Amino acid sequence: MSELLLIAINVWLLFFISVAAGLWATYWPDSWLQRDPFPLRLYAWESATFYRGLWVTTLARRLPEAGNTFGGHSKKQLFGSDSTSLDRYLMEVRRGEWVHQISCLAAIPLFFFNPLWQALLFLLATIAVNAGFIIILRYNRIRLLGLQARFRVD
Repeated sequence: MSELLLIAINVWLLFFISVAAGLWATYWPDSWLQRDPFPLRLYAWESATFYRGLWVTTLARRLPEAGNTFGGHSKKQLFGSDSTSLDRYLMEVRRGEWVHQISCLAAIPLFFFNPLWQALLFLLATIAVNAGFIIILRYNRIRLLGLQARFRVD
């Protein structure tokens, strides 16, 4: 098989798995999105300030928002400021992060039929592409959890 054909198959496979994850995520029950298990767990060192240092606002302006592509919800703006709206938005942020985490794993099958160097290159590229989205989603989740904490206290 030629190198170019193999690369085209790799790109198609990564795209297909990522789109399939996005489609599948719209059917997940809300109960799956109530908590932050690994890999969504936030760590003590993660803060809004940390993510602002990673130019998250610039990333958010430049990267597309496709949360509503398959019937989900766009995360460009809050649904509302009441507790129910914040809970719903938080679930959508978690759903988006899960989709991008799964998309990073989409490169694993490439190790079965590619030279090691090529599979590693595609893995790194896949992680790099999804990292910006994950950074934005984690930053938004930190901010949302802070809003929820204030809303519940007031």
